[in-house]
Amino acid sequence: MHGGPCKPAHRHKPPQPGETLELTCSDLAFGGEGICRLEGGFVVFVDRALPGERLLAQVLQSKRSFARASKLRSLAPYDDAAEPVCEHFGPCGGCTLQSLAYDAQLAAKQRQVADLLSRTAGVADVAAVLRPAVGCPPAERLGYRNKMEFSFSSRVWQPVHKEEKGSPNSSSTRGAGSSGSRRGGEQRSSAGPRGGGGSASGGFALGLHRPGSTAEVLPVSRCHLQSDAANALLQRILALCRQAGLRPFDPHTGQGLLQDVVIRRDTPNTPSRLASSGSGSGGSGSGSAAAGGAEEAAYLINFVTARDGRQALAPVAAALMQPGQPGQAALPPAPAVVGVVNSVSQRGRPAGERRLAAEHVLAGRGSLTETLCGVEFEVSANSFFQTNTRQAEVLYRLVGEAAGLRPGDTLLDLYCGTGSIGLTLAHARGQLYGVEVNPAAVRDAQRNAARNGIGNATFLQGDLQKLQLAGRLPRPDVVVVDPARPGLPPLVIEYLRGCGARRVVYVSCNAATQARDIRALCSASESGGAGGAERSSGRGTGDGDATERGVSSSATGSGGPFRLVSVQAVDLYPQTHHVETVAVLDALGLP
Repeated sequence: MHGGPCKPAHRHKPPQPGETLELTCSDLAFGGEGICRLEGGFVVFVDRALPGERLLAQVLQSKRSFARASKLRSLAPYDDAAEPVCEHFGPCGGCTLQSLAYDAQLAAKQRQVADLLSRTAGVADVAAVLRPAVGCPPAERLGYRNKMEFSFSSRVWQPVHKEEKGSPNSSSTRGAGSSGSRRGGEQRSSAGPRGGGGSASGGFALGLHRPGSTAEVLPVSRCHLQSDAANALLQRILALCRQAGLRPFDPHTGQGLLQDVVIRRDTPNTPSRLASSGSGSGGSGSGSAAAGGAEEAAYLINFVTARDGRQALAPVAAALMQPGQPGQAALPPAPAVVGVVNSVSQRGRPAGERRLAAEHVLAGRGSLTETLCGVEFEVSANSFFQTNTRQAEVLYRLVGEAAGLRPGDTLLDLYCGTGSIGLTLAHARGQLYGVEVNPAAVRDAQRNAARNGIGNATFLQGDLQKLQLAGRLPRPDVVVVDPARPGLPPLVIEYLRGCGARRVVYVSCNAATQARDIRALCSASESGGAGGAERSSGRGTGDGDATERGVSSSATGSGGPFRLVSVQAVDLYPQTHHVETVAVLDALGLP
């Protein structure tokens, strides 16, 4: 059946790949995998396993201290079960927690952050620094994303087994892709219309990548993390591209044009936008519409292509700007679009390291306007902006409180993007200096300062990975850092330790690398942690990765330049394992 006879959980030696185990999930690890333990404490991480669930799982990988397995089916109901609303739930690697009640999702994220502080940061008394997690209101738990990226591919992935909708504890084989992990070669798929094994080449798919693959795409008809209007727009884009005879880019042959399409929307401040969609993490499909602001939102479409696509995309852009024009009655209805952009990828880079060679506005305008904490922001097609606008306001207010700015302070905002964090604080007092590597984002930040009449802000373009701005920045009183998932590189940690700031506010989308960096910033010597910034992050609870071994509980004790004051989780991404965290570190010697 599935890799041989079922093995009981009371074993003393590591299981072997291919074995089937009967397990019980005790908690969620950072990254969303379920934690299951064999007798003796040996840990098995299982995709899609949820706390309290008894299940069968097939071992995929086994090491001395832990194993990873793919869930085959549930054997008994798990705690806090919720009915998933999405037809793609299971094979899709996105909303891995959609079948878990929202309060339980939030509690799991809080435990994960606590575990990382203890194991990776070396905090001796986690309760003294960890504040209660801030959750999302019921109306914002679906349809909350203002930006979604979908991929084109000629390789159509059609999973053989799908989650039986309406029964989160039902017997199902989801394939390893349902975990949202980045491991490859573990899924079962069909050839789409041919119905054989593997994925279909020569097809046309627009959707989300099969987890573990940069080539195969799961066609998505509706994503519940974006508005209903955005979903209609997604289907219209698919139909228009097919009508125009455009083809997905094939990296193996170099043929085709289309790589990705990004759908952005603004978030109008309207009463209907805030209408409640009911309580709980599941609910009905109406939650997506209520949270999406379909009628009022403005949409910006960004086609990412392998080469200049201006000529080929011209008819598509024209049709998107006029969705009701004659002769297109057969196309799916969709909201009007205010701009269409073509971003051209640099050649020769892996898909996960995409850089742009050019950006062209095909029609309309190339940016949207968002409002956060009373400040207006112009966001261009490729600039970073928080994808959950409503919850980002909650996050930024917490950052403002944490910064504790005083009259005349100099605030340094590293990884500032379009200036969203710094500009929400700069109007109060002192001087703001923002640093960002993306030139387009720096231009947005400068325009945003001007449009809001903020004259005490300076934005500089530079690569912090190489610390190109050394010697060009004044001594800061407070530093805000908001890096990407890899966290802070060693040079930035070294700079922060010696910059003289009285406080660092560290905003993170990856609590694992943040915990690693906290240890480096608070350790007695630079060598105690800064070099560790080059290591990959651990997964938190029970993981045997290198970042969790040999961590001393005294890592945040006296002797280093900073002490950890507080950490607070803010849930910007309901239904997923992701969580945002805000850490406050004060220079030693301060009261």
